[in-house]
Amino acid sequence: MKKVTIREVAAAAGVSVSAVSYILNGSTEKKYSEKTVKVVREAAERLHYMPNAIARGMRSQRAFSVGVVNFWENRSASFALSLRAVTEAAASRSVSTVLLTGGEDDSYINAWTNRSVDGIIFIAPDSLVYNERAHIRELQKMHVPFAILNATAHVPGVFSVFYDYYAASALAADTLLRLGRRNLLYIDSFSESAARELRERREGYSDTVRGAGHDPRMTDIEKLTAADLEGVDGVVTSRAETARALLRFLCEVGIGFPGAFDLIAGSAEEAGRESVLPLTCVDFPFAEAGQFAVSAIYDSLEPAPLTPSPFLKNGKTAKI
Repeated sequence: MKKVTIREVAAAAGVSVSAVSYILNGSTEKKYSEKTVKVVREAAERLHYMPNAIARGMRSQRAFSVGVVNFWENRSASFALSLRAVTEAAASRSVSTVLLTGGEDDSYINAWTNRSVDGIIFIAPDSLVYNERAHIRELQKMHVPFAILNATAHVPGVFSVFYDYYAASALAADTLLRLGRRNLLYIDSFSESAARELRERREGYSDTVRGAGHDPRMTDIEKLTAADLEGVDGVVTSRAETARALLRFLCEVGIGFPGAFDLIAGSAEEAGRESVLPLTCVDFPFAEAGQFAVSAIYDSLEPAPLTPSPFLKNGKTAKI
């Protein structure tokens, strides 16, 4: 099969070769309209154009790869969703993603010192032994471009995205209270949730309900009984997956839904989007967070300043 050249992509898109190069390389040195960027990317995809990564790296002195430090945080859905967001954001800039093993040492920095990656993105784990500030100090000492998702440490000058689990549950509970629901129940699953996430979600729910003058009832999905749902007119679940488990339980005990009560899940995930029944969810914008992290790396390598991310408000990312 004949290899497609950059000139053919430029001809198909009706732009110059340099425009194709700038756009597909994710360079911010020159600005192009969204229409032009879309036309170029569509032409490249249609023609199955594959840039020569080696030649591109030699010209720009870059690896066109970003390292993601992996702490194998398997209990948190946020980890998998964050990883996918970073991978897709990097791919949109023709940048590959390299998984780096995390730990209390700094061996992952070797990937940057030997120029295998252009920068490093942390997806912070929910772990008592994880010392975020220590990692930040080492990265700053080595002048490594980096960003942190699901951050825990507020350090000036560090590109961080904080997942506000407290606000997610508080928002869900407040929505039900504004709808006139008064007998609320919060359901989570300790076996499926990371400890910090679990604690913050519970606190957001209980503080909101207690602040409205009501009793913040809570239970675990594995311990749920039909009696727990008697008189309940509103339910908040920690995640969409927990909501699906609740729906299965309702079918088993013969409780009709919708109709018995209103239900809001504290985060969407794929389970919420694929639910057979309509499910209201608090939506964490993981895709935007991934774009922010990748942009933080590559914008820091450009002379132009980093463009503020409009989806961030007070360092938080939760929204409904």
